[in-house]
Amino acid sequence: MKKKTDYDHIDRELSRAYFGHGADQASKDGDNAVGQITEALKKATNTGKKRMLSASGKLKISSCILTTVILGLFLAYFFRDKKVFFTIVGEESNAPSLTRTVRLGLREIKSTAKTAARSSEGTETLFDFEKDTDGWEIPLWAKEKPDHVAVDLSRITGMASSGKGSLEVSANFTGDKWAAAYVETAQYLDFGDHDFIAADIYIPLSCPKGLKAKFIVTAGENWRFMEMTRSVPLIPGGWTTIQADITEESRDWRNPADKADFRSDVRKFGIRVESNPRPAYSGPIYIDNVRVGKALSET
Repeated sequence: MKKKTDYDHIDRELSRAYFGHGADQASKDGDNAVGQITEALKKATNTGKKRMLSASGKLKISSCILTTVILGLFLAYFFRDKKVFFTIVGEESNAPSLTRTVRLGLREIKSTAKTAARSSEGTETLFDFEKDTDGWEIPLWAKEKPDHVAVDLSRITGMASSGKGSLEVSANFTGDKWAAAYVETAQYLDFGDHDFIAADIYIPLSCPKGLKAKFIVTAGENWRFMEMTRSVPLIPGGWTTIQADITEESRDWRNPADKADFRSDVRKFGIRVESNPRPAYSGPIYIDNVRVGKALSET
């Protein structure tokens, strides 16, 4: 039998397999591979960007936290031994502008203002407000008078001319008329053979100049009301000492009672802070270290 060999058919099949259809498939496979590689590179790039952004965000948050901590430590150090006052100004309808002073921090502020009277030795403390208000109050009659503007009284710590405690009086001076913040203690007092009485008063630096203070005494069986002939200007931002002579030669008092009664039979003892008519001030006034003394010396 004669064998038939069709080389052309074999060549065509080989050509189609390796150079025709086979070449197209290889090209497609190559394109697919390149596409997969490109897609993988894009995903890797995007993932890297996301990780970089995430790391950057975390770094920013960490920086903010660190800055806050440093600022907090700085403020804590700054305020640890300082007393700071800031003033909030508010307006109400048909009323003058008022201020409210707020305290920050705790610090015992020593007396820095020069006193208008005298210094002494051998003093005896009457009221130091270390435990309570020591019987001091705003009398009922003062609360009923429109020109008496003390609204609250309490004993506080952290603001003192001596020790830790003092008497805080909240007052509301409108600045358009004479007004007074009056506090007193209604109890029997004997000043003995002392020569003067004194007390320290503090008003914040935010308080305008113009407030003055004086002592008020009620003494004897006739309950003689006496006030000082002069008022002592209070200096904002420091302790001011008000002082009055209680000797027989004293000219510090109006309508003086019998000197014996005045020194040994005191029925009421008070302090009055006045505005005439300015300044306008709404905030705290601090009283501390009410005392009597013997030896007087000019300063």
